[in-house]
Amino acid sequence: MLCACGCGQPTKIANRNDPHYGHIKGQPVKYLKGHHWRGTKRPLKLGRKCVRRLSINTSIFHSWSPPMAYALGIIATDGWVTTSHKLSLTNTDQEMPEALKSILSSEAPIIIQYPLVGKPQHGIHIRCRDICLDLERLGIKPNKSLTLPWINVPDGMMSFFLRGVFDGDGSVILQSTSNSPKLSVSFTTGSYQFAIGLQATIKHMLNCNVGLYRTTNKGRVNPYFHVVMHHHASIAFYHWIYGNMSMSFHLSRKKAQFEKADLTMPVCIVCGCSLVRYKKGTHYCHVCSPYWEYNHKRSQDTQSASPQHDVSSTGILTSIFPSCCSAPSCTQAFWSYSVGTTSPISQELGTKASSRMIFRHCKRSCNN
Repeated sequence: MLCACGCGQPTKIANRNDPHYGHIKGQPVKYLKGHHWRGTKRPLKLGRKCVRRLSINTSIFHSWSPPMAYALGIIATDGWVTTSHKLSLTNTDQEMPEALKSILSSEAPIIIQYPLVGKPQHGIHIRCRDICLDLERLGIKPNKSLTLPWINVPDGMMSFFLRGVFDGDGSVILQSTSNSPKLSVSFTTGSYQFAIGLQATIKHMLNCNVGLYRTTNKGRVNPYFHVVMHHHASIAFYHWIYGNMSMSFHLSRKKAQFEKADLTMPVCIVCGCSLVRYKKGTHYCHVCSPYWEYNHKRSQDTQSASPQHDVSSTGILTSIFPSCCSAPSCTQAFWSYSVGTTSPISQELGTKASSRMIFRHCKRSCNN
């Protein structure tokens, strides 16, 4: 007996009774497996099934660029790859899958899922072997939630990569206070290696204090980690990741949350550099602090004029301040430290000597 769908193929003999499909043992079945819908729900297709391939840029992860670094950041946080070479990304903001679709030049559709609880999820699913292999080479492998390593990103691309990481797993909180709202930026991840690398990178690039906290909820087996920055470090982080908008991909919702606060940074009254590690009542950086404290105490009695200074475009003090005493070696030692050169006193104290150690050595020498 031939299949009733019209394909012309002979059917098999039923080996048992099945009332659900109408099979009778010993008699030929009416349809081949999967052919019962043919001619009713879908049109008949003869020959090999045609599958349309969607176009995609498979070489995007071969070299570093701002869009590539941003895409890598959002995939490392809200995306995942499977062993069958499938790349997926979902987020409640439609801007994120739209950005990935634009960066990859993909024709894949944006799929919206409506869960029973929570906001709708916007996702994109791309099956491409070359892209998944490139991501695995960079460190993004299947089942990465707890084992994601820190990705080695060039310094020039780090701000774009962290913008993607912040859009994926970052949050900004605006805390209302009596004077002005305070910012707090935090990242949440389940990978300890990624949290350690994120903390060290931000601390190195911005020269600010970054906290790392471990949290374990009741009923949760694996802990997760928070990388936290407070007000002035958050402002510096904002200016860093959004300073170069030549690559315009970002979540407008999180950027707008930043802009609700006062984003002006306090500056050192001596050299003009930004005070990321700002404490209330201090108005100078750690380099200018030893000289300014001593000179200010002397000027209270003598009512001397404030030192003249000239700040270059990079924030490095280029002029030499008046010496705290008549010994020229003191001024030479202290300011040679600030510009990274050596002096007889700094060589005597060692390469690990801080600016405060050099200044106190000069002060003791002058008193003697």
